[in-house]
Amino acid sequence: MATPNFRHMKDFPLFVWHDKDYDEYLARHIIVDIKYFNQQYKFYKIHFINGYYEGAQFFVELDYEPDNVNELTLEKNIVRKDLEWLSDKYNMKAIRVVGIFSNGEAIYENI
Repeated sequence: MATPNFRHMKDFPLFVWHDKDYDEYLARHIIVDIKYFNQQYKFYKIHFINGYYEGAQFFVELDYEPDNVNELTLEKNIVRKDLEWLSDKYNMKAIRVVGIFSNGEAIYENI
């Protein structure tokens, strides 16, 4: 059974590095930048994770859910802008899921 290469996120776009562009040296710089941004967030954490088969991606998880939905929405918008800034800085591609087959394989397209 196949599985999608990248983990999907409901509230955030996928920003990925494909295998041919992957560079361990740059990955270390990305992780340093992510740590800086994560210190500013209350509810979300950005991670830089490997794809299942190849490449790498940003993955955002909800670390803590507040009682106030407005605070969460505000921070979600800030995280989106930070992801766009990071993806521009490190030449990552924005993609979206076109479809997922019954065997688990996914098709992506550039945004």
